[in-house]
Amino acid sequence: MGATNVRDSSFLSRRGDEDGITCRSARALRGWLTLAAWFAFALPCFAQQTTAPGTQVRNVAQISFEDQFGRPVTVETNPVTAVVEPTPTRSTIELLRVGAASEALVSTAGPTLCVAESGAIPLSAPVLADGASVDPLQPLTLVPTTSVHGGEAMFVHLVDGDQNRDASVVDTAQVELTSPIGDRETLRLSETGPNTGVFVGYVQTHVRGASAGNGGPSLFAQLESLSVPIAGRERIVAMNPSTRTISNELTEEMVEMRIEGITMRALVNLLYAIENRDPPMSVERVAVKRQYKDQTRVDATVVVARIRPQ
Repeated sequence: MGATNVRDSSFLSRRGDEDGITCRSARALRGWLTLAAWFAFALPCFAQQTTAPGTQVRNVAQISFEDQFGRPVTVETNPVTAVVEPTPTRSTIELLRVGAASEALVSTAGPTLCVAESGAIPLSAPVLADGASVDPLQPLTLVPTTSVHGGEAMFVHLVDGDQNRDASVVDTAQVELTSPIGDRETLRLSETGPNTGVFVGYVQTHVRGASAGNGGPSLFAQLESLSVPIAGRERIVAMNPSTRTISNELTEEMVEMRIEGITMRALVNLLYAIENRDPPMSVERVAVKRQYKDQTRVDATVVVARIRPQ
């Protein structure tokens, strides 16, 4: 019976040790959970404490020792300076024009420089479709576009975070623009402000003296000179030219013109002027849609064509 009691006592003692171990484990677990929770709250703070691009980090090492006489000696290494680079990012670019829309970008657009072999030349103030010039250093209302009129300024919007080389100053970024007919311009855009990574600039377009190939002006040039006084340059949102070979001797020129917010009277006058133009042009197709906000105006697509010798 006593032996049984000893075994029972020993059993209870072991359970007591196990209970003690269990209690210590619980305390340790609570300690680890507290530490983990501290890291969970602290890590976001660490993530936000990033060094701004362009910051110079200067490092100097020190070596301390005792010389042969037991005197303390400290020697510094040569300084090494590193500059913080911005994190690589994806860039986006789009073309804009001055206008009004719900998703318009309000931004400055300068200074903008044209880069050539002789150096970088500041561009003069941009000229809009109506002939008015604007100050690129003042905020402009810009909307995305796929086309501009000849003689109208075209604005370039670049978002590229890793071109933000120095967070304390307004940086610049270079872009190269090309056209299907071989025109090429290299622009130096200015950042919209320190540490934004957004660059906006512009280039002034010009009307090219287009030729139809037989010495005369092209259909595009003739239609533009005819339409602008009647419809208004600001309402002609696109003119898309194309050609089609009919035979070895004849070619068909065609221009699709899109007009927004024109009155029906002005549209009728324009169609009449096109049909009675010398040399003749023909209206191949007209599509008209009345505007919802202003029932007195319409949006129209007019396709004009003519036949010319090769």
